[in-house]
Amino acid sequence: MSSSNSLRLELRTSRWLQCALCCLAVTAALGVWRASVPTWVFGLVPVLLALSLLALHRQPRGLLVLQADGRALWTAHTSAEVRIQQSAEAVLVEMEALQLRGPLTVLAFRVSDRRRDWCAAPDTLSNVERRRLRLWMQTHHANPGFSSTR
Repeated sequence: MSSSNSLRLELRTSRWLQCALCCLAVTAALGVWRASVPTWVFGLVPVLLALSLLALHRQPRGLLVLQADGRALWTAHTSAEVRIQQSAEAVLVEMEALQLRGPLTVLAFRVSDRRRDWCAAPDTLSNVERRRLRLWMQTHHANPGFSSTR
């Protein structure tokens, strides 16, 4: 496995998306406060924020290596020790879809017959990595699920 011909993506939770969810929650709370709705609706805002943050933290974390021959290998990070030791075994994955939505990138892949979706903001995926990921997907996957819309 040559590292010069492969694209290594560290999949982690985006802090920008966390901040965006918190800003949306504050805006929603202000909107509910200014609207003429029952006061119990105000209590839904923190519940929905908690559910959104939980969904964000359930995104896959680990190392995704996209090789020049079209194979994709996934190493999951379940704890800080695994991240430091890199002792986990890499698993072959099937890349399904890539969606480019403005500054956001949504990558879908299948690990052991389980679909995983990872949403990346510019703090977790640089422009160079994003361009290389798009080119890799175009080169190796002529899949109907693949879309590189801007």
